[in-house]
Amino acid sequence: MNVDGLELPRLDLRGRRFRATRYERLVKPFIDRGLSAVLLILLAPALFLTALAIRLESRGPAFFVQQRVGRYGSRFGVIRFRTLDVQTELWRQTLRHEPVVLSPGSPDLTRIGRFLLYTRLDRFPMLINVLRGEMSLVGPRAALPYELDHYGAVDWIRLRIKPGVACLWQLSGLPESDFRAAMALDQQYFTNLSMTLDLEIVLRTVVAIVRGKAKH
Repeated sequence: MNVDGLELPRLDLRGRRFRATRYERLVKPFIDRGLSAVLLILLAPALFLTALAIRLESRGPAFFVQQRVGRYGSRFGVIRFRTLDVQTELWRQTLRHEPVVLSPGSPDLTRIGRFLLYTRLDRFPMLINVLRGEMSLVGPRAALPYELDHYGAVDWIRLRIKPGVACLWQLSGLPESDFRAAMALDQQYFTNLSMTLDLEIVLRTVVAIVRGKAKH
């Protein structure tokens, strides 16, 4: 499988037993929490000014929290900067934890929200989720609760590890409606998990953001 230049072998997951590697058990959590703490400290002034700008431009909170599914099926709230006008139907959908597809050209976005969405800076508060231990810097997509109703027997494997701020799906170029393809990418990430793969995903995500091609 090729994902924006990443060559991942197709693996048959049926009947396989998975054991956490030393990287997954010891190194990855240390990197996640250590790096997220450093980034939050360094970015604190910028995050504060962004939150202030959101509040000054339009009524409503600076952040919004959407329920997602974490490791072993636990529920947690993903934290992001608010990009939507609170008077729109899309905003009400996010409050109901429904799936929302956004693009920088959406009329429901605030002016600063459009900039945050285009640059993906709206995701920076998710570093708080990483510091809390709810997410990883790199991992599978953070699934919405309703998606569990469509899981097959193999799909539950993806819940063995924490969801990530960055993931293969953001680099894939696949349509957001292609649920099965997204799940396949998550399984590929799980079975090929390594420090090298995480570093490649981070670097390619940065490049995609700079080029304006990263998915939200």
